[in-house]
Amino acid sequence: MLKKILPFITLTLLLAAPAVHAEKGDTIGYIYSTDIRTYINGKEVPSYNIGGQTAIIIEDITTSYSYLDNLRTLEIFASTAFSYLNEFDSIPRENISGNIVGDIYETDIETYIFGMKVPSYNIGGKTAVVIEDFAGFKEYNDYGARYFYDDETRILTLEVICRDFTNEENTMREHLANVNYSLSEDKAKINAEFSADDYGIGGSESYSDDLQTALEGEEQLFLPIMTVLKGEEKQLGWFIAYKEKGYHYVGIEVNGEILTNGYAVNEEDDDYTDVYELEDWYTYFPSLDAAVLDAACAENAVAVLSPRQKTIQQYLLSHTNRVVDRINTDEYSFLYTGWFGGPHGGNYEYLLRVDNDGNTVDYAQNFESVSMWGQKHFENVTIDKENEKCYFHYDKDYVIDLKTGEMTDIFA
Repeated sequence: MLKKILPFITLTLLLAAPAVHAEKGDTIGYIYSTDIRTYINGKEVPSYNIGGQTAIIIEDITTSYSYLDNLRTLEIFASTAFSYLNEFDSIPRENISGNIVGDIYETDIETYIFGMKVPSYNIGGKTAVVIEDFAGFKEYNDYGARYFYDDETRILTLEVICRDFTNEENTMREHLANVNYSLSEDKAKINAEFSADDYGIGGSESYSDDLQTALEGEEQLFLPIMTVLKGEEKQLGWFIAYKEKGYHYVGIEVNGEILTNGYAVNEEDDDYTDVYELEDWYTYFPSLDAAVLDAACAENAVAVLSPRQKTIQQYLLSHTNRVVDRINTDEYSFLYTGWFGGPHGGNYEYLLRVDNDGNTVDYAQNFESVSMWGQKHFENVTIDKENEKCYFHYDKDYVIDLKTGEMTDIFA
């Protein structure tokens, strides 16, 4: 009888004892080895077992994240983190699943993926997250992530919709194609319309007003992008939009006081840290199928570039310019272009004539820069397309007779 009473008394005392809360840095569990092989967008990465689920260590698989200590926040940039994965010479595996490979520590750090807070685990200076916490099983969730698991092969596959902007831009530029995205009337899909520009460089994308309006709401958007190829509707890819955590710079904290940008801080003498605030903003991007994109661009492409078109394309690309205004005739093109993102807001602007044979005249070369940074800014630039003249002001008022190419001082 006594043997039965003692366990009952012990259990009662344990239940009645006050709860003990773990402090930051306390060991609260373990991370285990696993025989499950994990692939992210086709690439194998190391994985582990936490609580019977598959975990990955963010700092080991990617560099596309940001940690701000004053916010105790880790933000994983989902649109790039799962496409630009680290290279692994080999994937370490335990012969036996379930071996303890590390401790899990109590932490106050919050982790965000796709702008949503997900459970995370401090395993000694690195952050582990469980795939099942941010991806849908077999079906994409609202953020464009899904996973599959095959128990027979012991393989887990994570698929995350990401963007390969460089390849998309190169494909469109190859065809001089541009694309505009708009929301369908029933809000069930995104329509992509392609166009080609004989005198542009291609690669630009724009978003219609209805899509911008939809993004002002609170909902996430995860919609198929559709386009028309040879009269048939084809899926071009996926369009994703969601509210993401962004960082707003506040200033510098020195000895407990937050100073604004106007204060100089001596890094050797002062104990300081950059201070940020967390805010919400929309992240949105299209993720396009390479084969469908190439076909859509080719269907709307300029077949052959003339010497004039090649010269304009190369000029705009090499100067990172955008075209403000232009005129195209059978004999020449004249462009007012510029790079409007120079140091301290400075502008680098050009007045460029390109003939059919590719010969160019850059009228900006006739003027000396008055800026220490070399900027040239032309005021009141007006291209009179009917009379083929360009008027502008630099140090004086000038006019270019576009038919002859001659530039004169208006009041000379």
